Amino acid sequence: MTIALGILTHDAVVIAADTQIGADYLKTGHGKISWGRVSSGAGQGAMAITGSGTTAYLDHIQKDFVSLFAPNKPVMNADDFHQHASEYLVAFYSDHVIPFSSYGSERPSVDILIGYSDGNKSMLLASEHNVLTQYGSYHAIGAGAMDARILFNRIFLSMWPLSMRSAMLLAAYVVFNVKECVDGCGKDTDIVVITRDQVIVVGRDKINAMELVFRSCLTVEANMLRAVFQDEQTLTGSGGGLSRDLRKLRGMLSKVMSV
Repeated sequence: MTIALGILTHDAVVIAADTQIGADYLKTGHGKISWGRVSSGAGQGAMAITGSGTTAYLDHIQKDFVSLFAPNKPVMNADDFHQHASEYLVAFYSDHVIPFSSYGSERPSVDILIGYSDGNKSMLLASEHNVLTQYGSYHAIGAGAMDARILFNRIFLSMWPLSMRSAMLLAAYVVFNVKECVDGCGKDTDIVVITRDQVIVVGRDKINAMELVFRSCLTVEANMLRAVFQDEQTLTGSGGGLSRDLRKLRGMLSKVMSV
């Protein structure tokens, strides 16, 4: 089970995923995002890749894509990378998935999510089976994808255009909420940000601190709804309290993000 998502801004791609890997009797935490970066006289490229599905398949695919960023490899522009990833996925399904398609519940499957930048152009790519699609804003995959998309549909447009900071917070917030309500999604959250010239790996301590603020947001949201739903005659002083709560939450997040 997985929740993995990506957000594309004007200057970055944010990739986030939970870390829970579950079996019938065991749940463990494992990072699900891999990344690579190369810079040379021929150009530069940076990528983060995650996915959902059969764990061994995902590990294999991630290693293959990270190997593209070895020092002796040519740098691909965004369009060439998109074409390579599409062709790779078709070949992978042909060689490793389709031959086992009649295995019933044991049938392997894999979907991937990729953020890529060549220094000039950034893109967000995601697959469904062997079809790779480019997305212009956000996308989610895995068992928690539907819940993530509901949140995105409710929040995203009101926040657009997103800065890189806002996209990081939104990604962490959506994954946090999905982990709270979808069985099989959980443990820590990892976030990797691809910009035009670097890869930023957000520390788990920082993400854990964000999630503490998000828990406080749930209480403030409940108070806001109480203020809206109550009869005006019984409502006393909620407006000022909500304003103070909002200022407090903004201050808490500013402190977290400045570390």
